[in-house]
Amino acid sequence: FRGAGMRSRDGRPLRGADGTGIAPVVVVSSSSARTLWPGQRGVGKCIVGAARDSACRTVVGVASDAHYFGVFEQPAMQFYMTFAQADTASQPGNIYPGAILIRGRPGRLASAVAEVRAVFDPMSEGLGASRVQSMDDELAPIQHPWQLAAELLTGAALLGLLVAAVGIYG
Repeated sequence: FRGAGMRSRDGRPLRGADGTGIAPVVVVSSSSARTLWPGQRGVGKCIVGAARDSACRTVVGVASDAHYFGVFEQPAMQFYMTFAQADTASQPGNIYPGAILIRGRPGRLASAVAEVRAVFDPMSEGLGASRVQSMDDELAPIQHPWQLAAELLTGAALLGLLVAAVGIYG
């Protein structure tokens, strides 16, 4: 969560120890907690998955809402769990969609991706990562319209300044 810039609002974030062999846990978004338990604390509550034989997942934390597709997007209900606890056995062929955020030094993306694939490929039956890209490339489509608008407004402001200067000193 820290690497993605998300804050824990209540409880704790997911940990490496939240793996197989222990009770399943989940972190929910603030929107999820407000929707599912209005006026109540979400930590300690139980969430059951869509499959009938899904185990109860204990809510261990509430994270800040995330905007995945745009700044003005309404926050949606989000649920976060460790990859090791993803319930793919009760839903064959269902790998939870998501992203793996890797923090590292510039120029080390290829080696970092190889390390992550070595860990996750055995758990995902050889599917591996379907798309690997830098955070700059991931955010570019979202930032482009805002950058274009800022450049156009800067140009208009400079033109206005030029017209004002010509009018005063001309």
